[in-house]
Parts: sequence; structure tokens; C-alpha cells
Amino acid sequence: MRYYLNCVNCVRRDVLPDREKIRARIDNVVSWLRENQIRPAAIDVCRSVRSGYLPKEAADFVEQTFLSRLGELYELEYCNLMGD
Repeated sequence: MRYYLNCVNCVRRDVLPDREKIRARIDNVVSWLRENQIRPAAIDVCRSVRSGYLPKEAADFVEQTFLSRLGELYELEYCNLMGD
């Protein structure tokens, strides 16, 4: 079974979203996971900095906030395959 989450609102790449908007989007994803009782066997977090989608100034905040919120739902075991 596959799950897809579509984001209706586009993000402008030339504007850094404020932290409250970032938190709200992460909250939406986490709420969806909780409400639908999604229990993934693995979670792959892809950083979109190299593609330019996510401004590098926001990357650490987004990653740490997202992983923290996922940690509220799941017991996480971290594995870094990229070495960075």
C-alpha cells in the first residue's frame, strides 16, 4: 500500500517561509499520519537544498523540527547514508 500527500499551496522559492508556516505544514503532515494511523517500516528524509527547492537557510530548522515531530509519533532510529 502506498500513501501520497499532495500539497495544494505552492511555495515560492525566492521567499523564505517564516517558521510558523513551516511548523504549521509539519503539523499538518504529522496530524495526517496520526489520523490515518500510518505506521511506516522506514522513513526516508530527503533534503531539497541541492535542488534549490528548500533554501539552505531553512534546512536545519525544517529537518530538526520535522524529525522532532516524527519522534513524537514513532520510535526513530537514525541512519545517515550520505555521510554529511
